Amino acid sequence: MSAGTCSVSEPGPYAQLADGTTMLIRPARQRDVYDVSIPLPAGEASAALGACRDAVAERERSAGAASLRHALAPASVAVIGASPDPRSAGRTILRNVVTGGFAGPIHVVSPGLAELHGMPCLPSVAALPDHVDLAVIAAPLAAVPAIAEDCGRRGVRALVVVTAGLDRPGRAELLDTCRRHGMRLIGPGSEGVASAAVSLNATAAAWHPRPGTAGLALQSSAGDVAVLEQLSRLGIGTSSFVSLGDKDDVSGTDMLQEWAYDPAIRLAVVHLDSFGDPRKFARTARSIARTMPILTLNPTHQPIGQAVFEQAGVIATASLGELLGTTAFLASQPVPAGCRVAVVSSTCGAAVLAADMCGDAGLQVATLAHHTREALRDLLPADATVAGPVVTTNAITPGTFRICLEIAGADPGVDAVLALTAATATIDLVPGVCAARLEVPVAATVLGQAEPVRLLPGSGENAQAVPAYAHHVAAARALGHAARYGTWRADQPEPVPDLGGIRQDLAEKLIDGSWLALSAGR
Repeated sequence: MSAGTCSVSEPGPYAQLADGTTMLIRPARQRDVYDVSIPLPAGEASAALGACRDAVAERERSAGAASLRHALAPASVAVIGASPDPRSAGRTILRNVVTGGFAGPIHVVSPGLAELHGMPCLPSVAALPDHVDLAVIAAPLAAVPAIAEDCGRRGVRALVVVTAGLDRPGRAELLDTCRRHGMRLIGPGSEGVASAAVSLNATAAAWHPRPGTAGLALQSSAGDVAVLEQLSRLGIGTSSFVSLGDKDDVSGTDMLQEWAYDPAIRLAVVHLDSFGDPRKFARTARSIARTMPILTLNPTHQPIGQAVFEQAGVIATASLGELLGTTAFLASQPVPAGCRVAVVSSTCGAAVLAADMCGDAGLQVATLAHHTREALRDLLPADATVAGPVVTTNAITPGTFRICLEIAGADPGVDAVLALTAATATIDLVPGVCAARLEVPVAATVLGQAEPVRLLPGSGENAQAVPAYAHHVAAARALGHAARYGTWRADQPEPVPDLGGIRQDLAEKLIDGSWLALSAGR
């Protein structure tokens, strides 16, 4: 498909490109937006259509990322409607913005107050300086539409609407206001945004988020800040956080497009109550997941959502604990190349249980090679088991346990290692886990630890942290998710075949006609 330019003075049935190609122009659909259809040459349709879609997707990603800059990396922030009540969301957000290290101008709009949290208050949005990048609205429900209009007139470039409860007409009016004034809208019903790049914490979190490598876009009904705080507690931290709220404008797909251009983000966590455009989400996620893990929560395993996630390579977990456990693994360890796991345990009972859990998670307990078994046999007591799972017994030192892990991890038939131990008063093999240096990813189960999951510090220069779980089930599920993702990522997508003899007219009749209606009613 050759490139060309086109000038159309008014909508008509056809327009001519500079190279002579004819374009079919359909009638205008909304305001000055026209739907343009360009016929593709026979025989070249498949390749040309693929290239066209890739180009359009890349333009969407770059344009979407640019449009979110004012929301995620603002140079100035206004907090509108914060009350004197220290427990209110608006006051908490203001406190976090002021104390979080944000270096740009901070404006507070709160009629009737002279100052709030040590900041002078402006009587109205009209008193704001021109072109504030980001305004966070935490005002009473009835005041939100007028405040949004005033923000647009003052040149505010993005809104985060914390206020919840707008009905559909109110949300439609708010979105229309934002589009008329060229503002991006996060919310309404958002719990705020945070960006490590500019030290912005415009959330109601109890403490400032830890800077890190995760991107979060959540629509989880008042649970967004909890996930943010959990990742901080784990030590993973976040680079970018957006609570989507009602998701009337900025969506999970928008955030994925933004993160594709952010080198600080190594993995993405996206939780959506619904898809605005499932096809666009799947296309965007599938492209990004080739290089960066994307995780989500799908506790009910809804068929449509699950199908979209599987097709796009998105890791769908069944609970918040499973989501955090898998995130901890992928944030600290490389992606496994396959599903073969070497289980190394200090006790026989834990080894048997872990082997069962690995099977349930779709993993294969590796049978170690002869030379690996011989090396372990020379190292361990006579009553140890070395075939797989490996049972070292408790009669070893942390140093010996470390060597066992390294020997098992070097086996050519092993894609990952699962280390099992217990915190006891007589022996602690956890230092051996921390000290191990492996070429394959490793996870640990430490029976008796208080936290469901934590990151053990690695040792040595550039050492990786090791995710440690309180139970075999959590460790196996995290490894299983990571291994399936690794397998998906290793599979190269096949090109779309150029099929001949397709009757598009008949296909459209089937889609638009009674067959689809009958199927939907079953």
